[in-house]
Amino acid sequence: MSPTDAVLVQTLLAAAVRLSGLPAPPAGQALPPLLELPRADLREQACPGHPRDCAPLVAWHDAAGGRVLLSDQLDWRAQPVDRSFVLHELVHVLQAARPRSARTEADCASALDDERLAYRVQNAWLEEQDLPQRFGGTLHFMRCAAAQVDGDGRLQLRRASGDGDVEGLIGDLMRRRGIALPDGRPQARPAAR
Repeated sequence: MSPTDAVLVQTLLAAAVRLSGLPAPPAGQALPPLLELPRADLREQACPGHPRDCAPLVAWHDAAGGRVLLSDQLDWRAQPVDRSFVLHELVHVLQAARPRSARTEADCASALDDERLAYRVQNAWLEEQDLPQRFGGTLHFMRCAAAQVDGDGRLQLRRASGDGDVEGLIGDLMRRRGIALPDGRPQARPAAR
């Protein structure tokens, strides 16, 4: 990594720490390398055997490989919107550094929470830069499937589509927060008069 790139990445890492509330890595700890790949190679690395599942992917934190992969179509050094994807992946680097007890890799709900935080940080940073772009909006409509892992070991998500699924999503959130309501369903709010 060039000295200029290293300064840029350190600046983004500081923003990731500030905006996420996650602890900074210990002083002197090397960051994962940033590797720029053709988009097709990035998809194959992130979703081996299923690259179509990663069609919109432009960046990915490969925790197992200890690296951040970026599409060579991103101009992250010059374009702030593209740079925001590096910031997003650095949030995942910080999340991966948490103690094992603070995260569960195979837990779909934890994975969704981590992804939502990374998008919140990315969008907050874009707002600080006075840029209108926002990302990750579809995560608000995602929930974990009943069978969380498919035959290939990949986490499964479902798109909420209708009141029943929205109630299920709310129920999932309430159960995770230890809130018990009658029949496991959220109570209806009184109608406004």
